[in-house]
Amino acid sequence: MKLSLNLNKQVLIIILISVMVTFASVLFVNNKLFLGVFKDKFHEKISILGKEFSKAASLALLLNRKDLLVKRAESILKDYDIVGVEVVDKRGKKMISRGRASGYKVIFPIIVKKFSSENLFEGSEQSFKLGQVVLFYTRENIKNLMFKIFFLSFSISFLIAIIIFLFAYKTLSKNFIIPLRFLTENIDNEEKLEKEYNRKYHNSSVEIRTLYSSFLNMIKQLKENYKKMAQQKSLAEIGNFSLTVAHEIKNPLGIIKGAFDIFKKENIDDKTKQEMVKYIEDEIVRIDKLVKDFLTMSKNININLSEYSINEIINKLVEKSKVNFPDVSFNFAYKKKVSIVTDKNMLIQIILNLIKNSIEAKATVVNILLGTDEKKWFIKVIDNGIGIDDVEKEKIFEPFYTSKPEGTGIGLTYVVKAIYQLGWAIDVVSEKGKGTTFVISGEI
Repeated sequence: MKLSLNLNKQVLIIILISVMVTFASVLFVNNKLFLGVFKDKFHEKISILGKEFSKAASLALLLNRKDLLVKRAESILKDYDIVGVEVVDKRGKKMISRGRASGYKVIFPIIVKKFSSENLFEGSEQSFKLGQVVLFYTRENIKNLMFKIFFLSFSISFLIAIIIFLFAYKTLSKNFIIPLRFLTENIDNEEKLEKEYNRKYHNSSVEIRTLYSSFLNMIKQLKENYKKMAQQKSLAEIGNFSLTVAHEIKNPLGIIKGAFDIFKKENIDDKTKQEMVKYIEDEIVRIDKLVKDFLTMSKNININLSEYSINEIINKLVEKSKVNFPDVSFNFAYKKKVSIVTDKNMLIQIILNLIKNSIEAKATVVNILLGTDEKKWFIKVIDNGIGIDDVEKEKIFEPFYTSKPEGTGIGLTYVVKAIYQLGWAIDVVSEKGKGTTFVISGEI
């Protein structure tokens, strides 16, 4: 599930970046094209107005008709971009002024062409400057118009980008993300995967069919390999386990055989006979315990689940431990009560075995902490015993492995087996000579 969620986010980010780049590109090109055209058209319009007014002014000056200039000026001021008009003669005298002389301005000369009478038929002419026209204009209107165009193009481009994003996400989600999420969520249910494939994806694109069928084949292959590995591991564990048990039983059998050999002698006294009987009894008890431990490890633990308060269970175990081990200081700390669904007897055996492990490790202080975080509860069993080095840490959960003379090597093996059957986890933090901390955790 985590894989599909991460992939979903990555696909979303890729689509979003692609769409934003497309959006920015479309907007940039749109603004460069359309806004550039509007700017050119605006300046072209100002130029045409100025040139036309200049021609009209030249005729009015030739006819000495100032009223024509006034009418033309008032007419051109009707354009919402023109704010003022001035006509100046060739001496620099202002002939008319209408509107306001502010904003941007552009100057157009008033030119009159005069043909020479001597060269009339040759078409030669002379130009005379009678004055100049000054147009004052504003860019506010064109700016407002360009802003409206920009906003409209932005809205259209954004809408196109959203449509592309939704279409791309829907297409990828339908043909890629959803199938992959379904595959990852049901990786352990091969039957359901095949049924879903036959129902939904067998007529989809070649890529999805290939992905789905490859995924199914991979799952089948992984399961077959896992079975083979599990079988090999089981055989290896049985072999190692058998060798360990045989080695453990061989030692007491040797002692028993030696005691019987002494019994066969005719000149032994009663005291020696009693000692030999005691040796035989002790070794028989030892073999009996080994056999029971072997049977315990070889069978599954029956689980009876119910809801219990961890606080109450641990508190009772600590009180009993104080009585059974008066030379050891036991402390139990917690911030709040924690109730979980568990097997009470298994939990008791787990904690007792960890306490026993601490006692066998020469601990004088055993602290038990119960706590929770956002999603898990945890129990920490902390001691100040002899600790465990890195080499031992790799072997402490193996059957019959122990570094303590009085240890059997079964306690921690039972602990890890019970914890895994309950669906919990266990971790070990230890340093030689500085004590050990066992951490049991499970989901709330």
